Amino acid sequence: MNRDHTQYRLFLVCFALASTFFCQPIFSQGTMSLGGYVMGRGGWNASFTALSRGDFAFATLPDIGIEGSYAINAKKDAFVIASLGVGNFAVRSLSFDPFSGRTTNEFAMNTQALCLSGKLGLRFYRFLNILPEFGLFFRSNLPLNMRYDATVDVFNTETDVAASDGTLRQYTLPQDRLQTFMELGTEIGIITIPLGDGRLSVYLQGSLAMTQLVRMLPLTRIPDNFGIVGKDPLAGLRTLNVQPISVGLGVRYALDIL
Repeated sequence: MNRDHTQYRLFLVCFALASTFFCQPIFSQGTMSLGGYVMGRGGWNASFTALSRGDFAFATLPDIGIEGSYAINAKKDAFVIASLGVGNFAVRSLSFDPFSGRTTNEFAMNTQALCLSGKLGLRFYRFLNILPEFGLFFRSNLPLNMRYDATVDVFNTETDVAASDGTLRQYTLPQDRLQTFMELGTEIGIITIPLGDGRLSVYLQGSLAMTQLVRMLPLTRIPDNFGIVGKDPLAGLRTLNVQPISVGLGVRYALDIL
C-alpha cells in the first residue's frame, strides 16, 4: 500500500512539473517592449594547446543590462531583440598530461573579463508549442578589463618571464592587448509568466565565442631555450588565448510599451 502511495505522489510531482513547463499560460503581448535582465554565468575556455585544457569557472559578477524587443508577425509570438549591458566572462585553463589525460600542477590560469556587450537576435514565444521561449542571437563584446591569476605570465605582460614555481600571481592585461570578440548563442525559456503589463521570464543561455579576446604579440626574440620542453616557461602555451564557452541562468522582465 505504501508503495502505491509513493508511486501516486511521484506521478503527481511529474505531472505538476510537466504542466509548468509545457502548459505555459497564453497571454497577449504588445508590439514593442522594453525591460532589463540579470544573469549569472560560468564557462570554459575553448582555446587550448597540446599541454592545456579548459575547466569550468564561475564569473564573480552577474551580467546586467537593458533589452528591447519588437514583434515581427501578426501573432506577436516572434520578436527581434536588441540589448546593451555589461557581461562578465570566466574561464579556467589547466596543464595536463597528454598520456594519462590528468591535470598537472605545472600551469593554471583563472581569467575574469569585464565587457560591454551588445546583442541582436530573434526570440520566439511558445516555440513549437513546447518551449515557453526560444531565441538565437549574435553578440559583440568590447573588453573593458581582463585580469588573470596564473602560475606563468602566459600573455607576457611583464618583460621577464620566470619559470613556474606553482604560485598563482595576478596579472592585468594592458588595454591595447584586448580586442573585441564575437559570440553566437541561444536562449531557452524555462518559465514565462504575465506580470503587470509585461512578462517575467526565467531562462537558460548558452554561447560560444567565435573570436578570441587577447591580441597576441609576435615574439621579438626567440628564447635560447624555446621548444626545449621543461626549459622555456611558455613552451607549449604560446598559442593559448581566451575564447569563452559560456552557460548562464537569468531573469528577464519585459514591459509592453506599444
